[in-house]
Amino acid sequence: MLDTVLSKEFILIPLEADTKQAAIYKLAARLHENGRLNDLNAFLQAVWEREKEYSTVLNDGIVIPHAKTNTVKQASIAVGISKKGIDCGAEDNNLSRFFFLLAAPDDADAIHIRNLSKLSCLLLEEEIRESLLRANSAAEILAILKQDR
Repeated sequence: MLDTVLSKEFILIPLEADTKQAAIYKLAARLHENGRLNDLNAFLQAVWEREKEYSTVLNDGIVIPHAKTNTVKQASIAVGISKKGIDCGAEDNNLSRFFFLLAAPDDADAIHIRNLSKLSCLLLEEEIRESLLRANSAAEILAILKQDR
């Protein structure tokens, strides 16, 4: 399922950012550069509106911002791995290292929910998170995330 939404071109390793906002911007820009978004600013506005409703900063260093909007051409996931971590205000006080920006068209409810669910399940596994931190390339990240489980 992640095969259709993930690509090496959408992976930033290392993710060079000092704030949650900068991290999300860089991931969204990567999707835009690769033709997945019609309008970068409109997509970012939808992401920030979603963040205002409920923060997507989770425990264990995970951040999964997401938005469904008509500015998305094709459902996609941009991935950023921050080796040093970013203080995003997680409840467990851990630095955030794993950023997964989900972009889905307005009419893609089922795809959006499946992708969120799949990523959430994968990232619950400490072994997966440790493998992602050890990875040194986009190809390695992609291989870890696309393993059958």
